[in-house]
Amino acid sequence: MQQHGMCCRHLMCGKEGSMIAREFLEGYKRIITRIRQLERQIQDIEETLGVKAVSYDSQPHGSGISKVTENTAVKLAAIRDQKELLIAELWKQRLRIENEIYKMSDATYAEILRRRYIEGERWDDIAKAINAAKRWTLTLHGRALKELDNQLKEQGKEN
Repeated sequence: MQQHGMCCRHLMCGKEGSMIAREFLEGYKRIITRIRQLERQIQDIEETLGVKAVSYDSQPHGSGISKVTENTAVKLAAIRDQKELLIAELWKQRLRIENEIYKMSDATYAEILRRRYIEGERWDDIAKAINAAKRWTLTLHGRALKELDNQLKEQGKEN
């Protein structure tokens, strides 16, 4: 029988209270993903501009730049601005995440969360770095998320 708020997979580890912390930490990955999407979009537009900006025919042109190229350049500038805003947001989010992680009472918890959510390391690599079995590392991760969840809830009460 399931307890309220826990999936059957987490009955033993008690991860029901870690959703706020997990969502908080996953926000970093979402921002990085969006920045990478914008970088690919910028690259595509730059390649398009490179092709459209060069004319191989010998026909005379009025303004020297087509309306399509001009619109594409404007779009590129807007996307670059959006990327810069996201990068600033990413650094702000990273600092907030790191500050919350470093407030943790257990240095191992902090190390696990930093390696997993900031550095994006695999569980096997994290386990090796903290000199623990993978299963124990996952257990510690669950405990770390609970502690971070409590920290974030307390911080919410203060604000």
